[in-house]
Order: sequence, then C-alpha cells, then structure tokens
Amino acid sequence: MDDLGLTHRDSVALTAPLVFDISIWQMLAPLLVAGTVHVFRDADDPARLVMELAELQTTVVELVPTVIGFVLDELGRSAADDPLPALRWVLATGEELPPKLAGRCMDALSHAKLLNAYGPAECSDDVTHHVVQNGDVNRRHLPIGRPIGNTALYVLSPGEDGWTACAPGEPGELFVGGHGVGRGYLADDERTGAAFLDDPFDALSPTGRIYRTGDSVRLNDEGVLEYLGRVDRQVKVAGVRIELGEVEAVLREHPDIEICAVAFAAKRSPGALVARETRLALPDSPELVGYYVGAHADTGGISRFLRDRLPHSAVPRRWVALDALPTTPNGKVDYSALPSPATQPERPRKKRGESPGTPANDRERLVATTMAEVLGLPRPDALDAAESFVEAGGDSLQAMRLASRLRDAGYHVGVRDILLAGGIPELARSLRPIDEREDHAGAERPGAGTTPRPVRTRRLTPEQEVPLAAGAGQPVLQLSGRAAHRRAGRVGTAGPSVVDVARREPEPHGADRRRRR
Repeated sequence: MDDLGLTHRDSVALTAPLVFDISIWQMLAPLLVAGTVHVFRDADDPARLVMELAELQTTVVELVPTVIGFVLDELGRSAADDPLPALRWVLATGEELPPKLAGRCMDALSHAKLLNAYGPAECSDDVTHHVVQNGDVNRRHLPIGRPIGNTALYVLSPGEDGWTACAPGEPGELFVGGHGVGRGYLADDERTGAAFLDDPFDALSPTGRIYRTGDSVRLNDEGVLEYLGRVDRQVKVAGVRIELGEVEAVLREHPDIEICAVAFAAKRSPGALVARETRLALPDSPELVGYYVGAHADTGGISRFLRDRLPHSAVPRRWVALDALPTTPNGKVDYSALPSPATQPERPRKKRGESPGTPANDRERLVATTMAEVLGLPRPDALDAAESFVEAGGDSLQAMRLASRLRDAGYHVGVRDILLAGGIPELARSLRPIDEREDHAGAERPGAGTTPRPVRTRRLTPEQEVPLAAGAGQPVLQLSGRAAHRRAGRVGTAGPSVVDVARREPEPHGADRRRRR
C-alpha cells in the first residue's frame, strides 16, 4: 500500500484467480484504505480487459508481462490519444519483464507508472519492487528493485566454508528473510528442509526463518537487484513454475518410454519469432522440449498421457526421438549435450482421424492458417481438423495470441472458446465479426451518457472508510540492497553459515513463534 500510495480514491483490478497468491493483496489492500475492488472474470481476454479498465476507471492493474503485451496491442488498435487516463499504476509480475516490453508500456501509457514486482509464493508474494525508469529499458536485465517493508534480502554464494556475501556485480543466490517467509510446504518435510532455513542474520526475525529462492541475482552499482535466472532446474512456463524433474518422473511412467529427459529451450520457428519480436519484443519463445528413447512411442499419445496427469503448461510442446540420451562420465544424463530441437527431425504424430481433413469454408481456413502460425507449424495442413487447440500443443498464452491475431483479421473469439473448442470447425463457428459483437454489446448497455458496469464485474466497496492506526504500515525492518549486502557480509566464514544451521521442523498451527527469542 505504501509503495503504490493507495487511497480511498483508488480502484484496483482483481485479475488473478483465487488460487494465486497475488489475489490476496488485490482483494484486501484496497479495502484497507476504503478503496474499491473490481473483479475481472475475463482477464484473459485482452479486448474485454481493456474495455472494462476504461469503463470502470481502474487506477491499478497487475498483469503478467505476456498479457501486458496483448493489452498494448489492443491499445494500439484504438484511436485514443490518451488511453486508460485513470490508470496510475501497471504492475508486472509472474515472469521476467523484458526491457523492450517495458519501453512499449511506458510509451503507450506515459501517464502511468510501471512497477516491476518480484517475489515467490513461499514469501507471501512480492519481496522487491522497482519503479521502471526510462534508462532501464537499455539494460540487458531489468532491475527487480529493493526489498519491500518488513523484508530482508541476502545475496550469497556457496564456498568451501559455507555461504558468503556477494560483492556488488557478482551473481549469487537470493535468500529472503522477514515477516513474509512461510512455514514450509504442507506435508513435505524434505522440500521444507531444503528451502526453509534458520535465520543466522537477524536474531529478532519475526519468523526465525529465511527462504532459499533458487534464483540467481546480482546487486548493481545503483544498489538494486537484477534477476538473472534460475540456479536449479525449476523453470516458469506461461507464468507457472514447473519442476523439470517432476515432468520427467511422470513421463517415465508411460509404457512406451524407455528413458527420457525434459529441457527448457528457445523456440525458433519463423511464425513464433515474428510474433515475439513484433508483439512482445522477445527474440525467442521458451518452451519445454521432451527427449525420449522408445521405438513404439508416438508423440500424440505421449502428450495426451501427460495432459491427463500434469498441468497443460508442463507438457512439452516439442518432442525429439533419440537412439540414446547423452550421458556424463558418471552415467547421468548430460543435459548440456542434448541436441537442439531445431536440428532434429520430429517423429510424426499419429492422427486421431483417418486424415487431417480439409477446411470447409473461409473461416475454417482462417482458423487453421492462424493457428498454425501461432503454434509455429510450417503449414496449416500439419494440423488435424478434429484436434483441439490444446491437443495440438497450444497453451493459454498462445490462445491469447490466437485471439489477438483473429481480432486483427476482423473476428472476436474468447480465450475460453479457443481452449474448450473440440477442433477447427467448432472453433470457426465461435468466431463473431467485430462489428456484430460491438453492435450487440452496445445494445446491452444503459442509455447515453452513463458509465455502465460490465455484466461480469462485481464491485466491492466498504461502507465506511477504515481508520488507520498511528504508524500503521511503517516497516518494522526495511533494508536497502546495500544494507542487506553489508549485513550478510558481516557473517563471514568464521561465523555461522546458512548451511551450518539446523533445518527447521515444520511448526504446528498456532505455535508460539516467540519461543526462539
């Protein structure tokens, strides 16, 4: 609330599903200052999202960078000189914000501030904030900022005698301390012991714990953190964190798979490359690639097997069949030696029907052509007309891209329609000409001169302003990046190191946290 300067005049968009950690602050923070919460149920539809942001005069919206890109595309189609004039803040979260996309956002919404937010769910959402400046867009890595209130950050590197503080500019692993650190993973003592450690830096820590993020960062010359990537094999696809080892474990259960490996690679198909450069300013589109040994396995069957057991974002989009996986001298899979999927022929998929089928009309041909471009396929006839968008390898973010492309062609279709359609003919029947949709939407709205509230939006506003106690919101512990570095630096090799501290046992609910003081 302090960083955004929220007041009773603000209206905050609740865009996150309730299972996401960011939904908590989106729901509660505005109400604590007697502000307004607008519930957006179609936040994955960029056209409707832009319309509702304008109609509701929303002042604060938080989105993943990919969706920000689609919103900017929608704004680019409008003739408004000052789009979304009520907007004060745009928050980017959930994945790395590319500098070029940040520049596009600041150019299109010059009246609003752009905040780059970073934080793991294990630490109660955000732990750093950075207000993006014009000079930041020329950096290779956009800063993620300094710690928020009640948070301490430590950039450490492992050594022979334990963990030591990193010098400015030196990459290290980020550890988080303070009020937001969670208790651990439910019913998973092994993961809890590996990630949640006793806090050796702050004797007055309210939780007594620090969290090992697994993220590689560095402190730049201005004293702010830059995110560099993961130090382990956990990756983020479509805003969802995925453990590659877990995907491999499920893949090994397939009866036709002898041995397998899953890697994170850049997709370099011409269609995807153009889409990323023009819309999101990213040179490549990272995706999961599955490598396997299995003479009788077909990728269509493998994909369906995984989709029944894993989130769609965890299912590899490309498959490479090998005679054997490369190994290290000690017999482990050598991930660095896996061949690039671009240089390997992909084993054809078995189709569900006798033939892919031919589009029956212009709309079906438009859907097939556009879908092939979005999925990076060489030709529309590479698709099976009876196969759904998801079965063809699409995910929710690609569905948003497909909806945007079809809108450019003059048709509206919802993202849910794309994800639920059973095949190309069914999806084609869901298309609605934009003029027809706008005329229909206009007929539903109240009379001229009013500001209608969208049908699928609920407004939550407290009846009375909530008084704030004196000193409320002031951080109990707030360290700048340099202060955090100095504090970590005081813990030299002669003092207690993180790895020397005993792993914490999971606390029972309601345990007295003051017992360690």
